[in-house]
Amino acid sequence: MFFRPARTPAVLAVLLLGFASSFGPTSAQAAKPPAPDTQIMDWVFAMPEGWRVANSRLTTMTTNLLALEHTDRASQWLTQVTFGRPEDMRGEFRGWYNRHWADLKAGYNFIQVEEPNLAETAQKYRTLAGVGVADMGHGRKRLVMLVGVNKGKRAGVLCFITEDMDLLDANSKRLQAMVESVRFASQRPKGEAAPKLRTRIDPLVTPSFTWDKPPQWPRGDFPLEGLWGRPSFEIENWGQFGFNTRSSYAYVLLFKDGRALTMMPPEGLLSFDLEFWKTEHASKLGRYEVKDDVVTVWDSRGEVKYTFTLKDGDLHLPKVVFRRIKDQKPTLNGRYISIDHERKSWQFRKAITFWPTGEFDDEGFNSTLALRWWCGDGYWQIDQPAQPGRGKWRIENQTLELIYLDGRKRRFGFNLHTKDDGTRDMEGAHEKYLVLNSKYMTRLGDTPGPAPDVTPPAPWVEGTPDTQLDDWVFAMPPDWTIIANTVGRPVLVSRNTTDGCHTWAEALPTVETKDFKPWFEAQWQVVAKQFGVTEADPAQGAPNAAKFDLLARAALGKFEGKAALIMQVALHRDGRAGALVFVSTDAERFAADIEALDGMLPTATLASCRRKDEKSPPLRAHVNSQCTPSFLWPDAAPMQGNTVLTGIWAIPSQRATGLQGNPSEPVMRYLTFFPDGTVIRQMPPEGLLNFRMDHWQQYYSRDCGTWQINGDSVAISLPQPGGQPDVVWFIRKGDTLQDGGLSYHRITDTQPRPEGRWLRHGWEGREKRLQLGITFNKDGSFKDEGFGATMRLTWWCGSDFLLRDNVGGARPGQGKWRIEKNTLELIYNDGRKRRIGCHQWESEGVKYLVLNGEYMVKP
Repeated sequence: MFFRPARTPAVLAVLLLGFASSFGPTSAQAAKPPAPDTQIMDWVFAMPEGWRVANSRLTTMTTNLLALEHTDRASQWLTQVTFGRPEDMRGEFRGWYNRHWADLKAGYNFIQVEEPNLAETAQKYRTLAGVGVADMGHGRKRLVMLVGVNKGKRAGVLCFITEDMDLLDANSKRLQAMVESVRFASQRPKGEAAPKLRTRIDPLVTPSFTWDKPPQWPRGDFPLEGLWGRPSFEIENWGQFGFNTRSSYAYVLLFKDGRALTMMPPEGLLSFDLEFWKTEHASKLGRYEVKDDVVTVWDSRGEVKYTFTLKDGDLHLPKVVFRRIKDQKPTLNGRYISIDHERKSWQFRKAITFWPTGEFDDEGFNSTLALRWWCGDGYWQIDQPAQPGRGKWRIENQTLELIYLDGRKRRFGFNLHTKDDGTRDMEGAHEKYLVLNSKYMTRLGDTPGPAPDVTPPAPWVEGTPDTQLDDWVFAMPPDWTIIANTVGRPVLVSRNTTDGCHTWAEALPTVETKDFKPWFEAQWQVVAKQFGVTEADPAQGAPNAAKFDLLARAALGKFEGKAALIMQVALHRDGRAGALVFVSTDAERFAADIEALDGMLPTATLASCRRKDEKSPPLRAHVNSQCTPSFLWPDAAPMQGNTVLTGIWAIPSQRATGLQGNPSEPVMRYLTFFPDGTVIRQMPPEGLLNFRMDHWQQYYSRDCGTWQINGDSVAISLPQPGGQPDVVWFIRKGDTLQDGGLSYHRITDTQPRPEGRWLRHGWEGREKRLQLGITFNKDGSFKDEGFGATMRLTWWCGSDFLLRDNVGGARPGQGKWRIEKNTLELIYNDGRKRRIGCHQWESEGVKYLVLNGEYMVKP
């Protein structure tokens, strides 16, 4: 099924990609794949022979921090399989995969590439695999393969990377066997038992969250049980002047069965399982014995590690004391940071703020403490680089538990420590410290401002309404989305439609009507004439699951010379009715498309018919063809925080046009900073008038991130799919941000006064549609000649963009305008409402009005 390396001389094997050509359906006589024994995130598979779970030595834009690393020759040659987090697709598998494949190709200097082929595994999972040979410089070559796996709506990618060409054949066979065994845990049928696993890893959570049964503490007759600790120090690295040390903590954990663990369990004691941790920290597990008041602790080798004297519940050594750590449940209130943050570079100076009401705001502090959790035969270190987030905290059984809004879950071994316990090197600090997994955190000050809102978003349940298109509210069918049709109206389309065919559904305006059936028949006559329908079955109707009257009729007609399936579906309640017209020329998918509609229609309602006692559903997409998105939102509260960089910063750029990339058009590139520490790598499409990051980050996920400033240095961290964030550095000089030889300039807060007629830059000598402008009058009125057809003004809906007023010709109009917070608002007399990001720009004495990066000039 997968691939076979070509049998060629070793010198040429690096450069030949023929092994991908064997992609094809698995033979019915193929050997049964081995049983799964490993789970990483949602991936379940059989661990390849000679491989182990290890911390990834290499990450890409498409991958996560978990890898299967080959043990043979691993110290000399890089070979690993790295996993991305599986996700629910919106659209067809190949299109979803191609986005990851394009990202990977952009990150490597491929000297040979073979594009992906489609195949199917013995488990009935579809796969795509693209492979390339990259030149890494200095004579090194690297083979990189990206494998996409899909079943139903679920898909994920894994990346095979190797520089060990001598073992390429053997590793290819291992990889093939692994992919044959792959399945997604979330796709397991209800009646199928879960496989017996040896390893289960989820990087969003620390290990104890994945355990099925609560662990039991060891039982026995030994007299001591509990946790003891003392201040300590650890060697950090070998510096120019000798060892550097930092404050730490030493622990002894004693059990009733006579065993001793000379460490704080990484996740504390809340769900402590000695049987789990003894495999990961075998060198820390020994035994103890009590005779009179003497407590002897042996290490894993059988050598005496400590000889304590037991006094008043504490364990005494000649010079230090291990104090009994009682179950502490303090109320945390304030901002905490690693105690040695001043000796670190600024990117390690990430803090976490706790509110006494149970909320926290993490700036990425996990990257400062080297807090490690262990899995398989290797360790993985969470949150490198920093991953900020918010959520709820609690403390129980020497465990600090953090539940993040984004799904991450963390548990840390925890205790409090005070200066009178004898901590070294802490002069001038606060009296109390948090100790997390042996690492100290000191309090910087009081909690700033009110606690953040950490209410989890309402979950979307399969089959419940999640999308609104004009007045229609419904559950989006799998593999369908919303785009613009040829006249600029939003329509539902199937992404699986065969090339050259068309499949779409368009919502007609909702109207007042008392006689539902006669109105339905009148609408049908219009539809039948439009698509050449001569005969049709009678209309069929019944109330749907949402208790709306439903009528539907199907017939065969014509569209663009092809036979087409034509359906009209209408809803009615409380004197209002609306229709949805469905058209498809894809005869091979008629049955599948009808099945998609059958799943959608029971959930469908009309928003205008929602009664007072009915709550509006939580929506993932809300599209109104009459207005841009922010008109659909409640007023957004202003963000709070650091205002040093707040605002829009811009740099002139160019966009190539035409097949050969010429001529070029002037455009603007942007960075927009917000006081809460977030940033978007563009000007928001509708400006800042009613800006909501939670909306736009759905459509600009790779351009939305966080910023940190330290002196003149500005770092922007942008998340990448399944991998480490992309960090971009700038130097701030006055009102500029410099990136090498490029300078972003701060856009002034002064709002433009654009009175007069404006045209697209470069309109001279172009076709007539590019000579349409817009005139702004001092009294607040405007006259639009159809300028929206001349400029690339985009608004986003669903998972695709809707290009308004561009296709199908210009749409002139008149109305009222205003400018506020870098937003041009146009309210048309015909009901259209538009908001467009705008600002002034002056270059070489020419003043421009810039709309979403597009230049406009006065003729």
